[in-house]
Amino acid sequence: MRRLPQLDKEDTIEEDESSLSIDSWSHQRTRRHSEPPPGISHDRRRSATTSSSRTRHPPPAPPPTAIIPETSLPTASSDDSQVDLDFFPKRGRSQSLPHISTQVPPNATGAGAASSARRPLYPAHLPVPDAMQRVQQHQLFMGVLEVDWQDSSDAYVICENLHHAVGDSSRDTTSKIYIYGSRNRNRALHGDFVAVELVDVETMMAEKAAKKQARRRSSAMLSTSLHSIPEHSTVQPSRQNPTYCGRVVSILERPKRMLFSGTLSLDRPSSQPSPLSSDAMAFTENNNANHHRKKTPTPKIIWFVPADKRLPLVAVPVKHAPQGFIKHHDEFKYRIFIGSIQRWPVTSLHPFGTVEREIGWMGELDVHSKALLADHHLKDIDFTPALLRSASNAASLSPEEHKRLDLQALPVFTLSDAPFPDHGFSIKRLENGTFEVGIHAADVASIIRPNSLMSREARERGVAVSLVERRIPMVPNAFADENATFLPGKTRMALSVLCRLTKSGVLLNTWIGETWVTIADPSSDEVQDNKEMLYNICKVLQTRRIRQDKAVHLSLTTLNVPMFEMDPSSGYPCHITRPHHREEEGIEKELMILSGQQVAQKILSQFPEDSFLCRQTGSLKSDPHQRDLLLDFLDLGRDASYIQTVETAEQLADENQRYAALYLLQFSPEQYVCSGSVDIARYRHEAYAVPVYTVFAEPLQKYACLIVQNQLHAVLRGDAESKSAATERGAIEKAARHCSSREIALHNATRASRSLFTSAYVYRECLNNRPVVVPAVVIGLAPNTLTVYLPDFDLEKEVHMHSHQHHGLLQSTYHSSDHTVELLWEYDAPLGQVGAGDDEEKANSSVSLPVAANASTPSLPVGKKCGDLNRWAEGISSDNEDHDPLVVTLEDEEHGVRQTSTVTVDFMTVLQVHVASDMKVVRPTLDIGLVNPLAP
Repeated sequence: MRRLPQLDKEDTIEEDESSLSIDSWSHQRTRRHSEPPPGISHDRRRSATTSSSRTRHPPPAPPPTAIIPETSLPTASSDDSQVDLDFFPKRGRSQSLPHISTQVPPNATGAGAASSARRPLYPAHLPVPDAMQRVQQHQLFMGVLEVDWQDSSDAYVICENLHHAVGDSSRDTTSKIYIYGSRNRNRALHGDFVAVELVDVETMMAEKAAKKQARRRSSAMLSTSLHSIPEHSTVQPSRQNPTYCGRVVSILERPKRMLFSGTLSLDRPSSQPSPLSSDAMAFTENNNANHHRKKTPTPKIIWFVPADKRLPLVAVPVKHAPQGFIKHHDEFKYRIFIGSIQRWPVTSLHPFGTVEREIGWMGELDVHSKALLADHHLKDIDFTPALLRSASNAASLSPEEHKRLDLQALPVFTLSDAPFPDHGFSIKRLENGTFEVGIHAADVASIIRPNSLMSREARERGVAVSLVERRIPMVPNAFADENATFLPGKTRMALSVLCRLTKSGVLLNTWIGETWVTIADPSSDEVQDNKEMLYNICKVLQTRRIRQDKAVHLSLTTLNVPMFEMDPSSGYPCHITRPHHREEEGIEKELMILSGQQVAQKILSQFPEDSFLCRQTGSLKSDPHQRDLLLDFLDLGRDASYIQTVETAEQLADENQRYAALYLLQFSPEQYVCSGSVDIARYRHEAYAVPVYTVFAEPLQKYACLIVQNQLHAVLRGDAESKSAATERGAIEKAARHCSSREIALHNATRASRSLFTSAYVYRECLNNRPVVVPAVVIGLAPNTLTVYLPDFDLEKEVHMHSHQHHGLLQSTYHSSDHTVELLWEYDAPLGQVGAGDDEEKANSSVSLPVAANASTPSLPVGKKCGDLNRWAEGISSDNEDHDPLVVTLEDEEHGVRQTSTVTVDFMTVLQVHVASDMKVVRPTLDIGLVNPLAP
C-alpha cells in the first residue's frame, strides 16, 4: 500500500498552530488580549482529512501553484474541489512588514484544502497605496498605535488634524482615537504606524461592556496566569466615553528592529484549572497516568512569552528552539532570550516568530540592561567590520579644498563635561558695545554622505544611548575622535551661527555658514573670562524670553537625576545620590534655543514645504485631571498660566511636594515634523516659547541633527544635487517619524535603566537586612490604588491596597466627591506595650477601651466592626479640634492590645513607604508598600 504524500513540515506546523482554536483554550486561561470570536469549527478540516484518508492512491500531480496572499483567502466550504484563482484580488503589501503567502494547489484536497479554507480571525489589511489615498481623502486617519501598559485591550492612535477633518474646528487639532480589543487592533503592535477607520463610539463601548461582563462571569472559574494580563485592571475606568473610536485597517510602517525580550515555555502559558471534586480529581489523575504511559509526541511549536505584556504570545517553530530545550525545558526557566515576530496570518490567533539569541540569566544587571534595550528597539550590537573600515577611511577636507570661513583665531570652548562633545561656543566684545556670540556644531554631514553605509547605520540607531552603566554611540567612537569631537587643540569643520546681540539681549543680525574652528584650552584665563561674559549675556537672554515670551525658566523643570555609585566587587549599586542641578546647563540650553531658532528660519525660507522642524505641543506628561488637582492644591484658578503654576510650585515649603509638583509639570517629549505636513500654527515649540525651532548642534547624539545639517548645506551651497537629496517630501516625513520614535524610546529606556538600578540597589539593601523606607507623594487616587512619586529615586509607582491586608490595612474607601482615600489601619501588640511610652500628643488623640474576656462594653455592643468602632470613637471626640488621626485602643486580657486608626489620604499627601524588589524575574521592578502608622 502506497503512502500518501506528506505535507511540508513548515505548512504542517502552521496548520497545527493556527488550528489551536479558541474552543480548546477558552477553559484554560484568561486572555492576554481581547477574546477572539469563539467557536471556530474544525468540521471542515476533519471532513477533508477523512476524505483524503479513504484514498488508496496518491492524487495526480497538481498543476503549477499560485502564490495567494493569506490575508485575502475567502471562506470556502469543505467540499470545494478546486479554488478559483481569479476570485482573489491582487493587493500590495507594506515593505516594512513580513511577507505572508501560502502556496495552494488549485485542485488540492485533504488537509491542504482544509488549511486554505480556515476561518479568518482578523480582517485583511488594506494595501498601503490604497490606505494612503483614503487618508488624503480624510476617509482614514493615520498615527502611531500606543497600547495601554496596564490593560492590553485598550489602545490609542494620536492623529493630527482629526477634528478639522470631521468638521469640528472648535477643538484642538490633535486628538486620540480609542481602539478596543485585539480584533479591532487587527494584528498591529505597539509602535506601529497605522491607518485607522472611525467607527461608532456607542457600538464599540457596548462591545467592550459586553466582553467585560462575560469575563466577570467566567472569573469565578478561572484564575489569572502570571504570564497574561486580565482585561480589567485596578485603574478607575474613564469618566466618560472617548470622543472617537476606530479600528486598524492597514499597517503603514513597522519599526525595523522589532525585537523584544522574554522567556520560553514548552506549553502555552495558561491559567490554573478550576477546582474539581474528589471524584473528578481521581478520574483526571487516572487519565493522566494512562496518557503518560504512551509516548509523548514531540511538540511542533514552543512559546515565546514577551516581558512587555503589551505584546502577544509568539508561537515559535520547534526548529528555532535552543538546543536541549525540548528535553530539559525546566533548566531554561530563568534565562532571558531575544525574539522577533516574522509573520501573523489572518487565520492565526498568535503571530509566528523566532528566537534571535540568548542574552543570559535573570538577576544579572548586564543581562537586564540588554533586555530593556531590546524592548525599546534600540540597537546595541557592535559595529560591523565593513562599517569600521568605512569610518576609518572618512577624511576631513583641508581648508583649501572647500571655501569655509576661517575662525581658528577665535577661542571656542565647551560648557559640558560630555565624553564626546560635538558643539562649542564663543563670544567676542565688539567696539560699539555689542557682543558676537557664536554657536559652533561639528559639521558631521560633510563627512557622512547621504545614503552611505555610515549614514544608514546612523539612521537605524537614531540616537546615542546613555544608560546608567553604559553608552552606546550612534557612530563609531574612533570616527568621532578623529573627525568630530571638540577636544582642546583640535581643528574641526563646523557649521557656525554668529549672533550679534546688544547688552540688553536684543538680536541685531545673524550669520550662518561653514567654518573652521580650533578648540581652546579650557583652563586658560581668556576662556574663563569668556565663559563669565557668556554667562551674563545668557542670563539677560533668559530673562528677556521669560518676560516677553512668557516662557518658563528652564532650570525649574529640570529635575535632579539620581546618580548611582557602583560596588566594584558585586557590580550592584551601593549608594544613590541626587546631585543639585547646575545652572550652567540652563544657560547652555538658552544658546541652543537661540541657534536652533535661527537655523529653522534659514532652511524654512528656502524649503517652506520640506523643512525638518522640531516642535513641542505644550502637553504635559501628567493627565488633565492631575493638572486640575495640582492647581487646586496650589490655590490657583483653572485659567492659571503654565509659568505661574511652575513658579508657585517652586515656592512650596515641603521639598518632596516641590519635586512632585515639578515632576507633574514636565513637558511631553519633542516631536519632529515636516513643515509641509502640518499647519504653520503647529510649528511652535511651546516649551521654549519660540514660533519655529529645529536641532542641528548635536550630530554625534541625534540623527535628526544630520538631516538638518544636510538641509543647511543645500541652502548654503545651492547645488541641485544637495537640494534634491535633502528635500524629498516623503523621505523627510518618514525620517521625522523615525527620529521622534527613537528619541521617545531613548527617553523611556533611560528611565527604565534608572528603575532597574534602583531595583538592584533596593534588592542589595534588603539582602543585607537594611529595609528601605522613603517618602512618597500621592499624585493619583483611584479605588484600591494609589499612584505615588518617589523623590529619592525620581520614579512613579503604583500602590495596590489589596496587597496590604496582611500588613494591617483593614479597609480602603475611595471618595470620588473630594478625591480622597480613607485607610483603616489596625495593629495588634502584646498587653502593656502600648500606653507606657506614648507621648502626650498621642494620648490626647486616643481612646482606651478595656474589654474583659468574653465580655462586652455597654456603650459598644458585641460584634461591632472596626469601622463602626472608629465612627463611635470619633463621635466621642467630635469637640476635639486636633486634626491628628484618632487612635482607638482595645485591651483584651487574652489577645493583648489592638489599635485601629483611620487615615485620610488626598492629593499631594506625603506618606512613608517601604520598598522591596526581586531581581530573579524577567523584568525587575520595585514593590511599594505603605508603612502602617500604628506599627512601632
